[in-house]
Amino acid sequence: MKKLALIISIFCFFESNAQEKFTLDNYDSYFMLSNYETTSNKVASTIEESCAIFINPTSDQILMLKKEYGENDFYTIADDTNWYTFKASEKLEKLNIKILNLESGILKFVGQSETWTLDLLQPGAPEWNFILFNIKKTPLISSTVDVTDSELKEYFDID
Repeated sequence: MKKLALIISIFCFFESNAQEKFTLDNYDSYFMLSNYETTSNKVASTIEESCAIFINPTSDQILMLKKEYGENDFYTIADDTNWYTFKASEKLEKLNIKILNLESGILKFVGQSETWTLDLLQPGAPEWNFILFNIKKTPLISSTVDVTDSELKEYFDID
């Protein structure tokens, strides 16, 4: 329950820019791949291998968040996010899953049989994000707060 309250608090912080796709009334909306899909060809990064991707805010997003919430609140949220990112990265490293750290933008995922283009900069999308990508599967928007070893093993087909 404590984790859920923290997750909701983090998303409340980012909710001020949200439009219909991303709402606290539908917490799952932040993890629905369809809410991020785009037809844009202005791709910032192309991912062609299985990995976990930590998405970080752009400089402009950081400035906007500091202005909107004040530096103290911004750094509190950033510190919490960094701690959960660190804990998730420990699990990923233990399982030998490649880790990428990218700035938010439009990402193209090239799988074995399908391609997805995701816009992580659209209004309402969280400034920090966590995406799992197995080239044999659909990308998975996940949470650093409660990701488990078993979830990672299952998604990445690790015995």
